This record gives sequence, C-alpha cells and structure tokens, in this order.
Amino acid sequence: MAQLKCIKKNNGRKYYYSLITKWNGVKQETIELIALNTNNKVTARTLHQKVLKKEPDIKAGLDYTFSWQKENGGHTEIRIQKISDSIKEFIEYQHNIRGVRDKTLDLYREALSLLVQAIHDIPTANLSLKHIDEFIRFLKAYKKRDGNPIKQGTINNRIRNVRTFKNWLYERDMIEKNVKIKELTKDNSKPKYISEPIFNKIMDMDIHPRVKRMWKLHWETGMRLRESFIGRINGEWYDIPPDGAKTHTERNIQLNQEQIETIQMIQEHWQDKPTIDRIKWYSKQFKKALKAAGINDRYFHGLRHSFGVRRIHETNGNLTKVRDEMGHKYATQTEDYSRIAPNRVKQDFPSLFT
Repeated sequence: MAQLKCIKKNNGRKYYYSLITKWNGVKQETIELIALNTNNKVTARTLHQKVLKKEPDIKAGLDYTFSWQKENGGHTEIRIQKISDSIKEFIEYQHNIRGVRDKTLDLYREALSLLVQAIHDIPTANLSLKHIDEFIRFLKAYKKRDGNPIKQGTINNRIRNVRTFKNWLYERDMIEKNVKIKELTKDNSKPKYISEPIFNKIMDMDIHPRVKRMWKLHWETGMRLRESFIGRINGEWYDIPPDGAKTHTERNIQLNQEQIETIQMIQEHWQDKPTIDRIKWYSKQFKKALKAAGINDRYFHGLRHSFGVRRIHETNGNLTKVRDEMGHKYATQTEDYSRIAPNRVKQDFPSLFT
C-alpha cells in the first residue's frame, strides 16, 4: 500500500508525498513518488487517500495527473501508458540505475524499436503472448538495407533484449502475465571460417602491409575486430577492459613481439578516428579481398572462427582452454568449433599436420 511520506527541506519547510512501492522478491522497490504539493499534514492526508484509490491502476501502468499537479486545478487526468513510454523509462532505468554501457543500451533501443514497428504503440498493460509472436514473425520477415534477412543469431539477440524488457515490466506490475518468450531453435550450421589456403591467397595480394599485418594479428589471436583498438598493452599481455569485452569481463591475451608491434601500429594510426569508422574500414577491405579470392559468403569475423577451429585441434579438444582464449562466456559456444570433421580440418588447415 502507498505510504504518506514527509520530507523536510533545508529551509525547514515540510513537503508531503505519496510513495508507491512494489515487493520485487528481495525488497520494496519505488515505482512512483507523487508530490502532494502541500506542507499541511491534514490536506496531505486527504490527497493521499485519492492516490490510494488509484494505486492499483498506477501499478498497472496507467499514468495519472492529479488535479493538484495541474497549474489550474481541475479534474484528475488519466493517460494510458503506451509501450513507447515504458521503453523510455526502461532505458533510463538501465542507464541511470544499473549503469549499463552505451553499446548495450543501443542494442536495447534497436530491438525495442523493432518491437514497436511490429506491434505498434499499444498500451503497455495489453502486451501479451500474441504480440510477442507478431514480433518474432516480423523479425523473420524483416529485410536489412542490403536486402538480406536478419541472421538467426541476431534474431535471438533481439528476442533476449525484448525478454529483459518484458521481465522489467512484470516486476513493476505494468503487465499482468509474465509471458514466456522462447528463442528460435539453434541453427546447427557450422562456423563460417576462412581456410588456410584462402587466407594465404589473400596475404599474397597487393594490399598495404599495415592492413595485412592487422589481418594476420586477428588470424593468430582470434580477437574480435573492435578488440584490437580498445585494449591496452601490458608487457606481453593485451588487456581488453570489461566495457569493451562482449562478456563484460576483462579479457587478457598473451602476445608475441610482432603482435604487440602490430597493435601499437594500428592504434597509433587510427588514434584520432572513432572506433566504428576503423571497424567499418577494415571489415570492408577484407570483404573486398575475399571477393577477389572468389569467396562471397565469408566475412572478417571468419578469421576468429578460423582461430577457434585451429585451437580445438591444437589443444586436443580442450573446450575450457579454447573458451577462455576466445573470451566466450560458455563452453557451449566453443563446442561449435569441435563439430568440424577431422578430415575437413586437415584439408582446410594443412600446416597443422606437417
């Protein structure tokens, strides 16, 4: 039940509020603090009773503007909270309370923007399993700017983002049912790695040595593209900070001298440019090289996949070791690299068997 609260300001005056909270399983969590715009206790009690009558609806997501909150008085206004309103509050909560990093916030915004496109700006309280199904159908049919559909892994990421939002709504009594959201069944297609003969063919092309050194670095270390720009060299170790790592935990990669010099070179060369510009440039250049080599279904990230396949063989299938080297959160992610047939590994990475 909402509580009547009195707050004493520095000037000695008292101000009254109605505090609406909800038990989140651990503690009472504030949902809304409604100013009663009076320093008179008797008046505050009267106004607080009006808030109590509307408390269930406020917890359900209805947005009230009470008469004393309006400059000219008048009747209490009721505004139904829409999905877009709730998204704004959710993003503010993730940013201000939980301290979620900007990149993750952008992923939330992108997924929730797609949700609104799919189901329109409906009242938050009406969100149901039917709308989630509509959202998933929308994602499956969605075409990117290049005309290609969204990959299954990306769809599941969007579903996870929306699931986090939905759980947040339920915890605050903004929706009645905590509907289950299932991800799409995992695609068991094998990682799209770059074979050793193709990589050697690219390295023999007439391309700037700095660019080829960068590609070789990622082939040898399995780093994600952005990681080579955001880390710090510490002796023979390369430390990637938690806010730059995909798993939000610091990642440490042991380097040889040539790899250290390569990172120093590319970081100095690009120090005045935003990270996203560097990523796009190197990614595009590698895609051009792949096409010149006759490969149209691989990308820069394939270098990381190549590292994973090689390390599974070199460590005799030590998933825990390779998981840590690649910065995976779970060994189940690393298992994908163990599903490549041994004869295919021997064919695609001949130097491993010489």
